[in-house]
Amino acid sequence: LKEKSSNYEIRRIKQLYPWFCEATVGLDIHALPKPGGVMVLDIKGKARELKKISETIRAPIRIVNVTEVQTGVPLGFFYGGLENDISVIEVETARNLTKAGGKTAVSTTMDFLFPSKKYKEETYTVFEALRFPDISFRLPKVFRNFEKIAEGQLLATNGTTVIRAPKDCFALFTRKRKRYTDPKDLMTEVLFLATKG
Repeated sequence: LKEKSSNYEIRRIKQLYPWFCEATVGLDIHALPKPGGVMVLDIKGKARELKKISETIRAPIRIVNVTEVQTGVPLGFFYGGLENDISVIEVETARNLTKAGGKTAVSTTMDFLFPSKKYKEETYTVFEALRFPDISFRLPKVFRNFEKIAEGQLLATNGTTVIRAPKDCFALFTRKRKRYTDPKDLMTEVLFLATKG
Protein backbone atom coordinates (compact mmCIF):
# COMPACT_ATOMS: atom_id res chain seq x y z
CA LEU A 1 0.00 0.00 0.00
CA LYS A 2 1.28 3.46 -0.87
CA GLU A 3 2.57 5.32 2.18
CA LYS A 4 0.94 8.68 1.39
CA SER A 5 -2.16 7.68 -0.51
CA SER A 6 -5.02 10.19 -0.45
CA ASN A 7 -7.52 7.39 -1.10
CA TYR A 8 -9.75 7.12 1.97
CA GLU A 9 -10.22 3.35 1.70
CA ILE A 10 -6.47 2.70 1.53
CA ARG A 11 -5.82 4.98 4.50
CA ARG A 12 -8.58 3.25 6.48
CA ILE A 13 -7.23 -0.23 5.68
CA LYS A 14 -3.80 0.82 6.92
CA GLN A 15 -5.35 2.02 10.19
CA LEU A 16 -7.43 -1.14 10.69
CA TYR A 17 -4.99 -3.73 9.37
CA PRO A 18 -3.59 -4.73 12.81
CA TRP A 19 -7.14 -5.63 13.92
CA PHE A 20 -7.90 -7.33 10.60
CA CYS A 21 -4.89 -9.59 11.17
CA GLU A 22 -6.49 -11.00 14.32
CA ALA A 23 -9.51 -12.38 12.46
CA THR A 24 -9.89 -16.15 12.11
CA VAL A 25 -13.00 -15.99 9.90
CA GLY A 26 -14.65 -13.02 8.22
CA LEU A 27 -17.95 -11.57 7.00
CA ASP A 28 -18.06 -8.37 4.96
CA ILE A 29 -21.46 -6.77 4.25
CA HIS A 30 -22.10 -4.71 1.12
CA ALA A 31 -25.01 -3.35 -0.88
CA LEU A 32 -25.51 -2.91 -4.61
CA PRO A 33 -26.19 0.44 -6.31
CA LYS A 34 -28.98 -1.21 -8.35
CA PRO A 35 -31.26 -4.27 -7.87
CA GLY A 36 -29.34 -7.52 -7.89
CA GLY A 37 -30.66 -9.88 -5.27
CA VAL A 38 -29.20 -11.13 -2.01
CA MET A 39 -26.02 -13.13 -2.59
CA VAL A 40 -22.94 -14.53 -0.88
CA LEU A 41 -19.51 -14.10 -2.45
CA ASP A 42 -16.44 -16.22 -1.76
CA ILE A 43 -13.63 -13.78 -0.96
CA LYS A 44 -10.80 -16.03 0.20
CA GLY A 45 -10.25 -19.37 1.86
CA LYS A 46 -10.63 -23.05 1.05
CA ALA A 47 -13.56 -23.85 -1.24
CA ARG A 48 -14.94 -26.58 1.04
CA GLU A 49 -14.99 -24.31 4.10
CA LEU A 50 -16.51 -21.42 2.15
CA LYS A 51 -19.29 -23.67 0.89
CA LYS A 52 -20.07 -24.77 4.47
CA ILE A 53 -20.39 -21.15 5.58
CA SER A 54 -22.33 -20.04 2.51
CA GLU A 55 -24.95 -22.75 2.95
CA THR A 56 -25.86 -21.40 6.40
CA ILE A 57 -26.58 -17.88 5.08
CA ARG A 58 -30.09 -16.93 3.96
CA ALA A 59 -29.00 -15.95 0.45
CA PRO A 60 -30.30 -17.85 -2.58
CA ILE A 61 -27.22 -17.11 -4.70
CA ARG A 62 -23.53 -17.84 -4.21
CA ILE A 63 -20.86 -16.19 -6.38
CA VAL A 64 -17.44 -17.85 -6.69
CA ASN A 65 -14.19 -16.80 -8.37
CA VAL A 66 -14.90 -13.05 -8.48
CA THR A 67 -11.81 -12.21 -6.41
CA GLU A 68 -9.60 -14.02 -8.92
CA VAL A 69 -11.05 -12.01 -11.83
CA GLN A 70 -11.59 -8.52 -10.42
CA THR A 71 -9.11 -5.65 -10.42
CA GLY A 72 -7.35 -5.52 -7.05
CA VAL A 73 -8.88 -7.19 -4.00
CA PRO A 74 -11.92 -6.36 -1.83
CA LEU A 75 -11.63 -5.17 1.76
CA GLY A 76 -12.43 -8.64 3.12
CA PHE A 77 -9.28 -10.01 1.52
CA PHE A 78 -7.27 -8.27 4.26
CA TYR A 79 -9.06 -10.14 7.06
CA GLY A 80 -6.68 -12.50 8.82
CA GLY A 81 -3.77 -10.74 7.15
CA LEU A 82 -2.67 -11.14 3.55
CA GLU A 83 -0.51 -14.16 4.37
CA ASN A 84 -3.32 -16.16 6.03
CA ASP A 85 -5.90 -18.04 4.01
CA ILE A 86 -8.78 -17.76 6.47
CA SER A 87 -12.38 -18.18 5.29
CA VAL A 88 -13.95 -14.86 4.31
CA ILE A 89 -17.30 -14.28 2.65
CA GLU A 90 -19.12 -11.16 1.54
CA VAL A 91 -22.88 -10.66 1.60
CA GLU A 92 -24.54 -8.36 -0.93
CA THR A 93 -27.79 -7.18 0.65
CA ALA A 94 -29.57 -6.49 -2.67
CA ARG A 95 -30.01 -2.70 -2.76
CA ASN A 96 -28.16 0.14 -1.07
CA LEU A 97 -29.87 2.31 1.58
CA THR A 98 -33.14 0.40 1.84
CA LYS A 99 -34.98 -1.03 4.86
CA ALA A 100 -35.02 -4.44 3.19
CA GLY A 101 -31.26 -4.28 2.75
CA GLY A 102 -30.82 -3.38 6.42
CA LYS A 103 -32.95 -6.34 7.51
CA THR A 104 -30.96 -8.63 5.24
CA ALA A 105 -27.70 -7.36 6.75
CA VAL A 106 -28.97 -8.23 10.24
CA SER A 107 -30.41 -11.66 9.34
CA THR A 108 -27.35 -12.79 7.37
CA THR A 109 -25.04 -11.62 10.16
CA MET A 110 -27.03 -13.70 12.65
CA ASP A 111 -26.82 -16.69 10.29
CA PHE A 112 -23.05 -16.22 10.13
CA LEU A 113 -22.64 -15.92 13.91
CA PHE A 114 -25.15 -18.59 14.86
CA PRO A 115 -25.51 -21.08 11.98
CA SER A 116 -28.49 -23.34 12.57
CA LYS A 117 -29.64 -24.73 9.23
CA LYS A 118 -28.65 -25.15 5.60
CA TYR A 119 -30.26 -23.20 2.77
CA LYS A 120 -30.43 -24.06 -0.92
CA GLU A 121 -28.37 -21.86 -3.18
CA GLU A 122 -27.58 -21.48 -6.86
CA THR A 123 -23.91 -21.02 -7.68
CA TYR A 124 -22.54 -18.68 -10.34
CA THR A 125 -18.87 -18.90 -11.31
CA VAL A 126 -17.29 -15.68 -12.58
CA PHE A 127 -14.90 -16.31 -15.47
CA GLU A 128 -14.28 -12.89 -17.00
CA ALA A 129 -14.71 -9.16 -16.41
CA LEU A 130 -15.54 -6.50 -18.98
CA ARG A 131 -13.26 -3.48 -18.76
CA PHE A 132 -13.48 -0.59 -21.19
CA PRO A 133 -10.09 -0.02 -22.87
CA ASP A 134 -10.81 3.74 -22.76
CA ILE A 135 -13.67 6.21 -22.39
CA SER A 136 -14.60 5.99 -26.07
CA PHE A 137 -16.32 2.65 -25.38
CA ARG A 138 -19.95 2.29 -24.37
CA LEU A 139 -22.42 -0.46 -23.58
CA PRO A 140 -25.12 -1.21 -26.18
CA LYS A 141 -27.64 -1.04 -23.30
CA VAL A 142 -27.80 -1.05 -19.52
CA PHE A 143 -27.59 -4.72 -18.58
CA ARG A 144 -29.56 -6.10 -15.64
CA ASN A 145 -27.89 -8.18 -12.96
CA PHE A 146 -28.21 -11.88 -13.88
CA GLU A 147 -29.34 -11.01 -17.42
CA LYS A 148 -28.71 -13.86 -19.86
CA ILE A 149 -26.07 -13.09 -22.48
CA ALA A 150 -25.61 -15.18 -25.61
CA GLU A 151 -22.29 -16.19 -27.14
CA GLY A 152 -21.23 -13.48 -29.58
CA GLN A 153 -23.60 -10.87 -28.14
CA LEU A 154 -22.31 -7.30 -28.26
CA LEU A 155 -21.03 -6.13 -24.87
CA ALA A 156 -19.27 -2.88 -25.77
CA THR A 157 -18.13 -0.81 -28.74
CA ASN A 158 -16.49 2.49 -29.61
CA GLY A 159 -17.86 2.52 -33.14
CA THR A 160 -14.93 0.70 -34.72
CA THR A 161 -13.89 -1.93 -32.19
CA VAL A 162 -16.40 -4.34 -30.67
CA ILE A 163 -16.23 -6.58 -27.60
CA ARG A 164 -18.47 -9.65 -27.67
CA ALA A 165 -19.40 -12.34 -25.16
CA PRO A 166 -17.09 -15.36 -25.50
CA LYS A 167 -19.86 -17.82 -24.58
CA ASP A 168 -23.37 -18.08 -23.16
CA CYS A 169 -23.32 -16.56 -19.69
CA PHE A 170 -24.90 -14.13 -17.24
CA ALA A 171 -24.11 -10.48 -16.46
CA LEU A 172 -23.22 -9.67 -12.84
CA PHE A 173 -22.51 -6.46 -10.94
CA THR A 174 -23.63 -4.31 -13.84
CA ARG A 175 -23.41 -0.52 -14.12
CA LYS A 176 -26.22 2.04 -14.23
CA ARG A 177 -25.11 3.90 -17.38
CA LYS A 178 -24.06 2.94 -20.89
CA ARG A 179 -21.30 5.49 -21.29
CA TYR A 180 -18.77 7.23 -19.04
CA THR A 181 -16.76 10.40 -19.65
CA ASP A 182 -14.48 10.40 -16.60
CA PRO A 183 -11.60 7.88 -16.76
CA LYS A 184 -11.85 7.46 -12.97
CA ASP A 185 -15.21 5.75 -13.52
CA LEU A 186 -13.43 3.05 -15.51
CA MET A 187 -10.81 2.11 -12.93
CA THR A 188 -12.92 -0.94 -12.10
CA GLU A 189 -14.95 -3.42 -14.13
CA VAL A 190 -18.05 -2.43 -16.09
CA LEU A 191 -19.59 -5.85 -15.50
CA PHE A 192 -18.65 -9.45 -14.81
CA LEU A 193 -19.52 -12.57 -16.82
CA ALA A 194 -20.44 -15.81 -15.07
CA THR A 195 -21.69 -19.29 -15.78
CA LYS A 196 -24.33 -20.99 -13.68
CA GLY A 197 -23.44 -24.07 -11.65
